[in-house]
Amino acid sequence: MNKENNNKKVICILADALRFDYIKRYDMSFLREKIESGNCFYAKKIIPSTGFCEIAEYVQGKNTAEHGFLAQITIKKDWQDIKRKRKLDTIQTIHSYSPIRKIPRIKYFYKLILDKYLETIISKEVVNIRYNIPLNLLPFIRPTESKFEYDNSDFGKSNMFIWMKNNKISYDIDDFVKHNKVRGTDKNRMNNLERKIHNKNLKDFTMLYIGYGELAHFLGPDSYDFGKVMKDFSKSLENIYRLMVNNYHNFDLIILGDHGMLKVGKYVDIIKIIDFLMMKMGLKYLNDYIYFVDSTMLRIWLKKKSFVPYVKQRLMEKIGEVIECDLETEKYLSKFIPVFGDIIFLLKPGNVFFPDFFNEKKNKGMHGYLNKYKNQAGTLLNIGKNHDYKESMELNEVKNYIQSLWEN
Repeated sequence: MNKENNNKKVICILADALRFDYIKRYDMSFLREKIESGNCFYAKKIIPSTGFCEIAEYVQGKNTAEHGFLAQITIKKDWQDIKRKRKLDTIQTIHSYSPIRKIPRIKYFYKLILDKYLETIISKEVVNIRYNIPLNLLPFIRPTESKFEYDNSDFGKSNMFIWMKNNKISYDIDDFVKHNKVRGTDKNRMNNLERKIHNKNLKDFTMLYIGYGELAHFLGPDSYDFGKVMKDFSKSLENIYRLMVNNYHNFDLIILGDHGMLKVGKYVDIIKIIDFLMMKMGLKYLNDYIYFVDSTMLRIWLKKKSFVPYVKQRLMEKIGEVIECDLETEKYLSKFIPVFGDIIFLLKPGNVFFPDFFNEKKNKGMHGYLNKYKNQAGTLLNIGKNHDYKESMELNEVKNYIQSLWEN
């Protein structure tokens, strides 16, 4: 590490769900001009692994099969021995039919009070990831990717923050994700970054989360309103760049889109299908079976493993046309059985499960499909780095790329 690189400042803006084609499609002019002028490093397509744990990929430098987190939430190994908490059964019933949680003005306070109460019954780490998960399921689940601090060796000794500690590179992740949560708004976090730059108070490495791209879930990735959001985001990035030019001589400004987004066309109510099938088999929820519904993935655990082939076959008969069921996909998903389910189904692009355990409303855009589909790809730019171009780059390669900025 040479003396000049000791003075380097690197900012990495994790632009969640910044799809590879948005820059041109929505004329994000600042980024487009930097690419066309050749005044940046540009990896056009960032390819994430198939799964839902992108943070582990670019922090640990491992793909999903290597770090082992297929999804952010799974079921405890001893779920069959865990006793149901009857209080949660009652709260779930009240919660399901309560009109209060749907009133925007008091929704936040309702959630705050409920979460505080839930922490008296189950662990805080589980309450942190409850989303729209049925409350009576919470004692049976555990977090995966978000369980540990990302700069803790428990989150993988190969992770880039451990490397930075070992190489005396200071870092700031105060405005990044923590235990699956992020503080404040995107605007707050951008303002915080601007203040740090203006006051020349940057650490050697700063990573922050910006979630404008996630608005495609609600607006749709092809909508006019979403395009306006992307253009405004580009202007904000230009302002950050100008501040860096005025305050620092040696810097890299990285914009990382960790994955893309696909337009949703069909909604599948898998919960009704599962409940009816299990009732016909005489199986009881949370006693004989448990299931978890991600937006694009279904996972089922059964007490009696001999039931697995039958249940899988019956479900395939009902929804097989929307399921990825080729041998390559089956082989990939089998790597995560039984930790992430005795049965794991992944939907074909454009399909989502709804209701699911994360969302209260139907999404218009979604990711989490097989990574071979082009609109699953994110993008990466480093403005401040000499011109270089790559057509594609695996998301897990980002860790080594960031480290190389001090090594070269």
